Amino acid sequence: MATHRTRRIAAKVLLVLGCLLAVLANITVWLRLTALDTDRFVSTLEPLANDAQLDAGLAERLTDRIAERVDIEQRVENALPNDNPLVVATVTRLARTLVEDAIERVLRSDAFKTVWSDALRVSHERALDVIEGADGSIALKLTDALERADKALEKRGLDLFDQKTVEDIDSIVVARSEQIQDVRKGVDLLRKLAVVLPIAAVVVLAAAVLLALDRRHMLALVGIGVAVSMVLTGIALRITRRYVFDRIEIDVRRRAAEDVWSALAQPLFRQTAVIVILGLVLAAGAWLAGPSARTVKERGGPVLTALHDHLRPVQVAIAVVGVVALMVLPTLTVGTALAVLALVVLAVAALQVLAGSAPAARPA
Repeated sequence: MATHRTRRIAAKVLLVLGCLLAVLANITVWLRLTALDTDRFVSTLEPLANDAQLDAGLAERLTDRIAERVDIEQRVENALPNDNPLVVATVTRLARTLVEDAIERVLRSDAFKTVWSDALRVSHERALDVIEGADGSIALKLTDALERADKALEKRGLDLFDQKTVEDIDSIVVARSEQIQDVRKGVDLLRKLAVVLPIAAVVVLAAAVLLALDRRHMLALVGIGVAVSMVLTGIALRITRRYVFDRIEIDVRRRAAEDVWSALAQPLFRQTAVIVILGLVLAAGAWLAGPSARTVKERGGPVLTALHDHLRPVQVAIAVVGVVALMVLPTLTVGTALAVLALVVLAVAALQVLAGSAPAARPA
């Protein structure tokens, strides 16, 4: 009796630990695939090329940098026939607005898509170099956008900055090498955890099932526990997002940061949703395999009976869908291939469990 009680407690402890490891594994894998893979990072943020909030934030930041290097008020004062302070101040604000508007129009143009994609790739590759030990800063180089904005302003008769100014402010510094040094060890640890944590989560959850007195019941609890932990992860991320971005006082910059975060977090939420579905499928399969009168009745239902009779064709169809998905994906990495393979294997295994619990159709 004492042994049974010990096993039950140990199995429940392993269940909780396994769910926590699954949450950590989910986040670390997302970080590894999104933050440390240049192709995936670029493809994730590419759609933001014509995002209104991001364009407004970048335009404001670039205009600020121009104002730091060009005395717009002095140039306006020199250009006006009188030195009326009110007129100078009004025209200065108007000139700044025209500069910001010209930059934002360039950022919203179709031509900026290529500039944005190239800037993302260069900055991310530079970030990886700095993480590996190189000196310097990480910046988004937007030279082409500034040159286009300068030409547009010149057509309006407003020549506020020259090529030298463009070269001085052609990038927005994202981080400096001394800041990256602090996260270098964390990045090395992340690379290792992205491999170790998923394996540890699977091993611990499997140990919980094997140690349990009622393995089918524990298997159902594993599915529900994983699904619930993933839902709680999504809720926690949304609460954290609100807390972090509410601290940004300038509206345009806060909205731009929120759009960037939404783009980066979208793969994580998709990944989390897939795990939730897999957890629920696992729980449903374990429940349908149970001995209760209700589950026995469900196993005799037409859907599961048909699945039992046509299991192999359905499994082959899932495998074919997986192969097609790999062929049509815009970018194919080792991580993507492994993820698709894992989903196919889990789907085939889940169908095997469901179909195995259903009786074959009786001949009429």
